[in-house]
Amino acid sequence: MDSQNTLSSLNPLNQISTVSAWSEAWEILSQRFQLNLSDIQKNKIESFYLLLREANQLMNLTKLDSLPDFLTFHLIDTAMLINLIRQMELSKQIKYLDLGSGCGVPGILLHVFLMSDFEIHTTLCESRLKRADYLKKVISSLSLEKEIKVEAERSESLLGLNLPRSKQTKTNKLKANKFQNNFDLVTARAFAKPIETLKIANLFLNSSGGFLSQTSTCLVEDNQYQQTLMAFDLEIKMEEEFELADKKRFVALIQNS
Repeated sequence: MDSQNTLSSLNPLNQISTVSAWSEAWEILSQRFQLNLSDIQKNKIESFYLLLREANQLMNLTKLDSLPDFLTFHLIDTAMLINLIRQMELSKQIKYLDLGSGCGVPGILLHVFLMSDFEIHTTLCESRLKRADYLKKVISSLSLEKEIKVEAERSESLLGLNLPRSKQTKTNKLKANKFQNNFDLVTARAFAKPIETLKIANLFLNSSGGFLSQTSTCLVEDNQYQQTLMAFDLEIKMEEEFELADKKRFVALIQNS
């Protein structure tokens, strides 16, 4: 597909207000993204927000922890990925990796969105130990510990890259084989600069997998990004532009050419 013809612009999404905030969010998910969540899914998302808000008082996880900000810039922002996923030919069982998971967005939220339609096994990669411990506690509280695992390492370490000779063990090599080219979906919000993120994410994708990019700039118009895609035999299958509370947001599905 010609990536220059994949950009679509959707109507603006206003910031969610504090009045009936959850009801407004569920309505947006249903009407704009065709995401009709079960009560179990909604309860997990509401519990996730409360756990994030509580933890954020002790550690700097996110500046966006008010309910309207969470629903607008975390929940709705993650929902923007759903239409891209629908363009993929995924099997019922999928492996999903979120790089630099931070506060758990989009990793945990996207897992909850997809859990009713797929048997999804999620890995959250977060090298900062305090944040990794927070993610483990959240996953346990949401009863998702059988479905979501946390790797408290840098992404390069998961692949066995840049390790000193003393750490180039058989165990690390086996771990690298477990992660390299082994995922159907990869996300990496605010992980690194777009081209560097692309290079790392590509190492984890299987032959039919997709990297779901989230940026504030249009990638199909970025010549340097396009050159990098060509070098790795990748292309933008679809890119959508959103206006989210007066902020430009671009999401793109990147796969093998």
